[in-house]
Amino acid sequence: MRKFFILTFVGISLIIFASGFLGFKYVFNLASDELIENRIIAARHEAELVAYILSQKLAKGIPPEKVKDDFQESIEYMNMENGFVCMFNTEGIEICHPLPEKIGQVIDSTNSIVRTFSNDLLELNFRDILESGIPKGGIRTFLNKDFREIIYVAPVKGENWMVASHVNLLQITKNIDSFKDQLILIFVLMGLVIDLLIFLFVRYINLKTAHETTGTIKPGTIMPPERNESTPVAEPSEKQILKNQPERILAYKGQKLIPVNYIDIAYIYTEYKISYITCLSGEVLNCNLTLEEIFNQLDKHRFYRANRQYIISIASVSKVTKYGNTNLKVEINPPSSTEIIISKAKAANFKRWLGKG
Repeated sequence: MRKFFILTFVGISLIIFASGFLGFKYVFNLASDELIENRIIAARHEAELVAYILSQKLAKGIPPEKVKDDFQESIEYMNMENGFVCMFNTEGIEICHPLPEKIGQVIDSTNSIVRTFSNDLLELNFRDILESGIPKGGIRTFLNKDFREIIYVAPVKGENWMVASHVNLLQITKNIDSFKDQLILIFVLMGLVIDLLIFLFVRYINLKTAHETTGTIKPGTIMPPERNESTPVAEPSEKQILKNQPERILAYKGQKLIPVNYIDIAYIYTEYKISYITCLSGEVLNCNLTLEEIFNQLDKHRFYRANRQYIISIASVSKVTKYGNTNLKVEINPPSSTEIIISKAKAANFKRWLGKG
């Protein structure tokens, strides 16, 4: 009877913490995406507001040099930990910056690229954005160092100036990690309380049922349910196990969060540390999870980790050919931008997966 108590408690605990884990991941990912989206909107508003104020000063007849000097004085030596505002001209020259020593530096074509908000597939050289004189923003990746930021530039009417608002993605990541720790603590405490309440309820039901059945059961005794020892216990089927797994993933398109059903996914790949989901329809979205985190959620009969860069769906495989002496080349639909190669070490496993699927 004591053993039955323990098994009941352990079973309830596993169910609660499994469901809590899935709920935690959903809430955390949703909150993280919303935090980044809010910072993107804030960067855009900041750049547009500063550009508007400078434009109004120029329109009132204040000399450009005076406007520029006043702006430099207002931002000089400002705290840059979370982000900052600076100004370029359309020739790619830094003309205002919190660090005066950076004034006069020229942004060359090898400095950085920007994956724009309006089109996740579009990558523009930051120098080209400045030269265009058009308001635009995105995730900026530096080509000569491991650093990324949110950036938005807005033109100043009346001059060839571009106000730029920068947001440090590393600081956002630290804030998200801090939020994650707090969220884990809340979920664990909630799980323990719910676990205890359900356990007490089950104990009460068992006591009441046993008492009504025999009329002689002492308080504090739990009777396990009767079972014919000759009847085997049914094991959950593979379909039942997979049914409990999430069937979709939240992806990001522009500034919108879109749920994508697993059955609609053709393949998933990573580029510049960002994960992209390509649907069977050809639509491409991005996700803030790593390939490893995404693959852990997927049905391993339906999806295969081809290499460090690609996860492919069996529904997208159109052709497999030899590549060299030992490797395999996989052709998928919609086509991928790079070749998908299965190494010799994984070739046999891939064939088995393809046959089972």
